[in-house]
Amino acid sequence: MLSFALRGGYFKAALPEVTRDTLQVVVALDLPSHQMTLERAYLAPSDIALGPDDLRSLLLLALLAGMLSMPLIFNAAFYRILREPFVLWHSILTLSLLMTILVSSGLAVVLFDPPAMTLSWMTTVIFDFTVASGAMFTHSFIKPGRLHPLLRRARSGAPHGQCF
Repeated sequence: MLSFALRGGYFKAALPEVTRDTLQVVVALDLPSHQMTLERAYLAPSDIALGPDDLRSLLLLALLAGMLSMPLIFNAAFYRILREPFVLWHSILTLSLLMTILVSSGLAVVLFDPPAMTLSWMTTVIFDFTVASGAMFTHSFIKPGRLHPLLRRARSGAPHGQCF
């Protein structure tokens, strides 16, 4: 099972022991999913350790993730009073954005080291949730009759030709 390297979006795999008698290390990639995998593949002595610049970037990402948790706290309080669906959709949108930061930034690799294929499908699913929850938040937030008809038809997903 492949896991991600800490830097560059690459993956890493354990190699057999390299001794003085080793002349070559041959790597075969079976069914690579991207051409870049073949073009940019290389062998490195070890995974690159986190340096001060990486830690600063991860700290900023953690700060951004913490800032995204604040709307969740506010939404919990607002929903107790308002009982409107847009508050729930905003919470789902905020959670999906939080997960996007976690998965796409490399923070997930540092925190729980998921396999490469897991991160791949998680990125796709989380993007879908972000788009869907953003659309549902917009739909539930804007009051009926308060949006220009052209924008209302575009928002509802009408084909491009039917908007005009």
